[in-house]
Amino acid sequence: MKFKVNRVQCWMIVVFLSLGACGKLKSTSSPQSSPNPPSPATPEPPSHFTDQPQVLVGWLQEYDTHIHSEIQAQETELLQLSADEMATVCPKWSDLSTVQKLNFWSSLLYAVAKEESDFERNMIYLETGLSTDPITKQQIRSEGLLQLSYGDVEVYHYPFDDISWERDSTSALHDYEIGTKKGDATRTLLNAYSNLNLGLWIMRDLLKKRPAELFESATCRYWSTLRPNSTPFGKILDTLGEKIPACGYPLKQIH
Repeated sequence: MKFKVNRVQCWMIVVFLSLGACGKLKSTSSPQSSPNPPSPATPEPPSHFTDQPQVLVGWLQEYDTHIHSEIQAQETELLQLSADEMATVCPKWSDLSTVQKLNFWSSLLYAVAKEESDFERNMIYLETGLSTDPITKQQIRSEGLLQLSYGDVEVYHYPFDDISWERDSTSALHDYEIGTKKGDATRTLLNAYSNLNLGLWIMRDLLKKRPAELFESATCRYWSTLRPNSTPFGKILDTLGEKIPACGYPLKQIH
């Protein structure tokens, strides 16, 4: 698995600096909420995407189209980020049209999936440096295109039902017991569209909580591949430069 060790290394950086740092530092409990929080609006639930085209390995144009639709329907904040936040990943962000910003997001998730899973949507990685998943009660696994976990549904208060441990538990526990690195692709977490939905939700949450930080500084708290000055982040920038030149690339790092 590419660069997974960085998640543990980043945890040591957190302790050393006493600051939030980069990498998949999964919590085993939900974040504390403020007293009497306002009741959130109920989001429109997505379908379960069982009839949508998918491949076990690769990236389809339908994934791009889905990301655009999902952002327009549920995650419009991702189109309203400041130029300061986006200075590294898209230097000309403020000059982009809405369509170009949508293309940025599909290009970004493409680039992250490339580094995280090499586009294998049923990939499983056992996170030996992390603790127990609060949903599965098993050692945390990172799974799917964006390498997410069932516990993320609880930790990040994901409101949709397209990812369901209840529906997946039997096949998932079998995957975990036999130690396979290629899971049952019928599981909801390994559905390409549901995995992308949850990934977008996590990104939105991280960015919303840290509006004064650069995009990569906020999001690398989950994905170590987005850690500034790292080799995978350099590759992500290279991919973005190829796919969305309107951002003002190339911006190659040393890697």
